[in-house]
Amino acid sequence: MNYFDVMLKNSTVVALSIIVFGVIILFGKDPNSQKTANAFQASPASGIELSDWVIYQNNQLGFEMSYPDSFLISDLQPDEFEPSLDGTGGIVKFTLADTGFTANTNLREVAVAVGVQAENDAGGCVEKNEGFAANDELAKLTALGLSERKNLHGMIFTREVIADAGAGNLYNQIIYRAPKNDQCFELVIFIHSLNIGNFTQGTVREFDFNAVVRAAAAVLETFQFLN
Repeated sequence: MNYFDVMLKNSTVVALSIIVFGVIILFGKDPNSQKTANAFQASPASGIELSDWVIYQNNQLGFEMSYPDSFLISDLQPDEFEPSLDGTGGIVKFTLADTGFTANTNLREVAVAVGVQAENDAGGCVEKNEGFAANDELAKLTALGLSERKNLHGMIFTREVIADAGAGNLYNQIIYRAPKNDQCFELVIFIHSLNIGNFTQGTVREFDFNAVVRAAAAVLETFQFLN
């Protein structure tokens, strides 16, 4: 075989390799990634693009959610969030890990949690107490898309807002509850910050409440029952 025959053969192999590689790239996508893109190509009210989010699915309790790589997923311990998940079996927690929200601010933790407990009284599940929240705070949440009653993929959830403070720590919880199959499902946006007045002036800045709530709400809004 002469030099030109060898070059022609090698060129043919390279060309075929490129074609095969292109076919793999085009059609060999992870089916879960494709499912995510198809399922969440329409963004929620937050306006955040969800096409590359990961799906968390709980077949035992029959629900799923999605979250981006800026959130870390972990098991939620029973009674981890008080008082919103008091007596509730902890299921899963998505913690915002993007330091762009916390760096040089008074923000300490943001998470979206899911809990469930037995509930024979559907009215008790959706009973709410927003006496701890000022009217302007409730109006702000409503303006951000977190209304008093929220339709999540066909299921109506009722809001409760709880604010607590102690030793310079501020805890805000935006809670949505709905009964299903004799169980009460509870979705919680948990925000832990520190009193900005306890810092030397100019050393930290107040965190962007609206941006944080939008990021957490985008995860919460993906919650849906499987049947």
